[in-house]
Amino acid sequence: MAIYYIIENMGNEAFSNEFIADLIRKVVTAMKREFQIDWTNPHRADVLAKVSNAVKMVLIREKIKGEQLRFLTNAIIDQAKEKYRDWPIEA
Repeated sequence: MAIYYIIENMGNEAFSNEFIADLIRKVVTAMKREFQIDWTNPHRADVLAKVSNAVKMVLIREKIKGEQLRFLTNAIIDQAKEKYRDWPIEA
């Protein structure tokens, strides 16, 4: 849900609620495909990179570019680190 508020509060009214909800579903699905145990630990940087790339690919497919792409990717990964830190134990 925090991801929704990040996107909604970007000040870009071009994103409808339906678009944001669909985008979040796609992003979360893509991230969960890449998650592995201890994915946020420093020794698992390869997994974190795969998760980040999965998020970027979804955003790019949805025509999000430039500064929005960088901002959303970083914000989504930061939120995922908090919410899915102990994946799959707390999935």
